[in-house]
Amino acid sequence: MSILLLDVTIGRRIPSNAMMQRFVFPVATILLCGGCSSSGGGTGGGCASLFGGSHTFSDVDLTIEAVKMRDRPMVITTRLSTDSNSNCFVAPDDMRISVDGQALELGHKGGKAPPTMISGAPIQLTECAPAVFRSRMNSIFEDRAESIVVVESHGRRAEARIRHLLAQRQLEIQPSNQLRVGDRVTLVWTSTEDEWSGYSKAIGVTVYHPNDFLVRLQPEIDPPRFTFVLPDVRPGPAKIELATTYIKAPPKVVACMGLKSCNAGADSGPAEVEVTVAPR
Repeated sequence: MSILLLDVTIGRRIPSNAMMQRFVFPVATILLCGGCSSSGGGTGGGCASLFGGSHTFSDVDLTIEAVKMRDRPMVITTRLSTDSNSNCFVAPDDMRISVDGQALELGHKGGKAPPTMISGAPIQLTECAPAVFRSRMNSIFEDRAESIVVVESHGRRAEARIRHLLAQRQLEIQPSNQLRVGDRVTLVWTSTEDEWSGYSKAIGVTVYHPNDFLVRLQPEIDPPRFTFVLPDVRPGPAKIELATTYIKAPPKVVACMGLKSCNAGADSGPAEVEVTVAPR
């Protein structure tokens, strides 16, 4: 089991870099924002089909992100928003949002965004502020294969289903962490169901031991697998690190009903494994 603090935000569209913010404390957040035609279908950033007819949230986008910070509980961030700049989204008094059956608490109703002070001057970076819902401190959420996010208000209901939303992402090594020089090694990113984008040949692997040696390699890239041949390094303990700067592997959205679109994100998690290199 993981202890989660959930933070859900509802408002207008937020820049993509804002969705990847890290918080000082564990938080979970869901984002609903406008983006594509409500006539479309699809998941994971596509448009939602209507759920329960035309009285659903067909003009609202949802983004949910789960982050595991070092030495802290899992963080989930959820935001809701529309594209309108003149009519900012404000959460209705009866709006309810839950993740895997656990209700979240309203933190901010949304509406007009205040200016941001930059070098002492007020700058209006965005017209609308998101509405925010947060889970109770020390809420306990189970890591499950599929998480369900439910949005309800005035008899309307929308739902998103995300694969392995709460799973901490990590690397696994094949065939094992007991290696010899010349072994063909594969790093496997889990969850293997994550949807990959943004990767390139800039992704690299580093084999090293602190204050001893460091070798950088270009692996064969076939997400979620990254394969290379172990170079000639001295026997003993070592570490293998996968550079994740260019990696985007959000959890897979398998259903998005009653919303304009649904997107998910997750923290990359540990990108390093410890190994032992055997003597030749």
